[in-house]
Amino acid sequence: MAGALAALRTAWHLVGWVLLLAIGAELAYRAQASLRATGDTEIGQRTDRPGASDPWRGDLEAEWARNNDARSAMRWASYTYWRRRPFAGRYINVDSNGIRRTPQPPRPAGACDVFMLGGSTMWGSNQRDSATIPAAVARALPAAGVASAFVTNFGESGYVSTQEMIALELALRAGRRPAVVVFLDGINDVDAAIMNGRAGIPQNESLREAEFSMGRALTPWAPSLRDDARAAGLLAGLALRRSLLLRRLVTAVRPQRPVAVPHGLGAEVARIYAANQELVEALAARYGFVPFYFWQPSIATTAKTLTAYERAAFASAPAGQQRARATVFAAALHADGAPMQRVGGARFVDITGLFDRARETVFVDHIGHTTEAANTTLADTIVAEIAPALRARNAGCGAAPPRRLPR
Repeated sequence: MAGALAALRTAWHLVGWVLLLAIGAELAYRAQASLRATGDTEIGQRTDRPGASDPWRGDLEAEWARNNDARSAMRWASYTYWRRRPFAGRYINVDSNGIRRTPQPPRPAGACDVFMLGGSTMWGSNQRDSATIPAAVARALPAAGVASAFVTNFGESGYVSTQEMIALELALRAGRRPAVVVFLDGINDVDAAIMNGRAGIPQNESLREAEFSMGRALTPWAPSLRDDARAAGLLAGLALRRSLLLRRLVTAVRPQRPVAVPHGLGAEVARIYAANQELVEALAARYGFVPFYFWQPSIATTAKTLTAYERAAFASAPAGQQRARATVFAAALHADGAPMQRVGGARFVDITGLFDRARETVFVDHIGHTTEAANTTLADTIVAEIAPALRARNAGCGAAPPRRLPR
């Protein structure tokens, strides 16, 4: 018995020392990684970044860092997966429904509502409330002859077109009745398809699956010893996956493979997008709004001569990412039968080449987020398309829903 206890004590000490050494190695690696990162000049810290010298830039960056904190910025949202938490700042404001503030006069009685949906480009990543695309649209509409309109920014980081469609359905279910609905899409639908290897799935779906499985394991219906052991194993596995040192060792043994594009992925993106359009068109006929679909510019697809800053941003993408994006973008736009163009008609607007002749910096990162100045150009382009539909409705937003939509 004494021998068994001695062996157990020795094993316990051995395990303890191994854990201490592992924790020490992890802390040392994290410390040197932090120092290395501090010495690096990230793309967002370059002095030639547009607006880098603006007096408000520092305060905006501080607000954006808090608002974009992966641990606290987002909350669970039924059906659409996530929405931002309420946030109050000088430049970034989000209400209790997760809707970004769009500076404009208070909504007048009888105004036509304009809903704007999209991903982070529409939401306005690292931009002031006053400089987002919806804010620029709100400013431009009166000059386009739209006397009374109210713009709502339903954009959200990472959203693909299916999430946007569901967000629209939820707003309609709540009694909202827009006159015009604008979708700004392309980047997220393409990136999600590349990420998942197939179209029609939100970004990082594998993480949602893992979170669902972990949640069920950690909160079982009927706790048992087997369930407790499984939960302990999951927590241990999570701790290992959080190790930066272990990730570095795995990467050294198994280098990251270049991004691969399955055959026909672009055509599948177009088919899924067109299926969503058909559902939106059916909602439009029932609820009396006119939808517009804009396929957005991207640094991966633009023909513009890139500035030095844009070249650095372009090159910061993972290996093969930009080539994959360009391939899938082009394949979606030129898919057999042009499904997106067929469903949307003249209300599907390809603006991927909008900045092809621009000389100034337009894109601020490898994804394709645009500068505040470029947002004004995007907004003017959108307003030119939607203003006629709004002018036709401006005096009759409470009228019966039209059954025929303009093509």
